[in-house]
Amino acid sequence: VAGLTTRWGSDNTIEHSIDCRSSLARQLRKRYRASVEKKVSPSEWVARRVRSAGGVAVCQPSSRQATIAQTSGAQRQSELDVIADLASQAEWSWVEWGGRLWFGSRHWAWSGNASGQRLWPVTRASNPASDHIEAEISQDDDDTANRASGTVTVPYGYGVRIRPWDRLQLSGYGNRDGIYLVDQVSIEADLVRPIQLGI
Repeated sequence: VAGLTTRWGSDNTIEHSIDCRSSLARQLRKRYRASVEKKVSPSEWVARRVRSAGGVAVCQPSSRQATIAQTSGAQRQSELDVIADLASQAEWSWVEWGGRLWFGSRHWAWSGNASGQRLWPVTRASNPASDHIEAEISQDDDDTANRASGTVTVPYGYGVRIRPWDRLQLSGYGNRDGIYLVDQVSIEADLVRPIQLGI
């Protein structure tokens, strides 16, 4: 836990905000060393670094090889900085949860190719345990990278089991039905309030 913030809420209640950091992300963030590797794919580089930090990497296969450098001095980079840079250069993404780091394109993850992903059905007026409480989804035909984005709110008991880069199978919502990749999970600490899933 990196920090705890307490403030008065608008209805005169006390609100607590906890800023959490996973142990794997913390390890990768603390690992600084100058290194240069030639003829290595980004996925190979990420997998080795994550494994040496005690985690598990799930990487999209890549045949592209390049020279990957981790800089030191005034421009020094942590291993996590390099992972973020590699993802940005390839127009990929990365997400880490529970000691497992996924590294690849959103389409690769959305297609269900990433090991360890789960598919969660989210219904409408069908099953109270998995019915979404609210869904706000916008679609943009001009955006080829992200077919849709928005939020889906589900009951606490269901949403607390969902993790980033799991997938939602939304049904009962007309032309918004389909499979969506979870980008973000917002959980309140009261163990009751619905959970908002960013897609």
